[in-house]
Amino acid sequence: SQTSNDVHFFKFSPAGVLLSSFGRTGQGPGEVRSLTSVYFEANGELMAWDNSQGKMVFFDGRGVYLRQNLLLRRPWQIIPLGDGHYVTQEQQSVPAERMGLWTVLICGPDLAPVREIGRWTISWPGPGRKFSALSPPVVLGVSKSYVFYGNRENGYEIKCFDKGGRLKRIIRKVYQAVPLSAEDRGNLAKIYEGFPPEFMANLEYPESFPPFQMGFADDEDRLFVMTYEGSGEKGHYWYDVFGP
Repeated sequence: SQTSNDVHFFKFSPAGVLLSSFGRTGQGPGEVRSLTSVYFEANGELMAWDNSQGKMVFFDGRGVYLRQNLLLRRPWQIIPLGDGHYVTQEQQSVPAERMGLWTVLICGPDLAPVREIGRWTISWPGPGRKFSALSPPVVLGVSKSYVFYGNRENGYEIKCFDKGGRLKRIIRKVYQAVPLSAEDRGNLAKIYEGFPPEFMANLEYPESFPPFQMGFADDEDRLFVMTYEGSGEKGHYWYDVFGP
């Protein structure tokens, strides 16, 4: 959990009873400032990635600080694969083309890149450059045996890799595009209230939503994909579930 003043970890029982809390805000050993990833390692240790300080902080199951690893790279997200390897999401700026390049990498125990499994780009806003009001959705899920990755650039397509980064299969679905309503456009416009007029002039509203919103995988190698389709009730969406 993260707030403006503190960063804490909370441990609950299966019944939802708070058992303990731990973690401190700061720059010292075991202290964090801005968390973008928190996951359990296969050995039960809790790994917290502080992107702002470039460090992985490890705690045992009781919340006792164990160690930290400092990295020169600053991935946005780090997910343990359970075998000592990791998958990361990383961003690079490409000023000459006025865009950001995102990559998804399989990395070794030392976080050295082993294989790239995906990439996508985001154009920077600027004079004469259209900018989508919708953030590009990405599916990145890790199950017991696989890594799943997909983005909207190829429609409803999600690739399934083994933990070495080798492609095993591709999941595709013919889907019914959900159009943006006037209410949807209004809600998106509220997000950008206060932005400069030159930015707003280049803001672009697509005719329909992307094929999916997000996704995750479980320990049974199932993939759950949250779509924009639903029963019509506000805030209720359907999940597509794919087996191993």
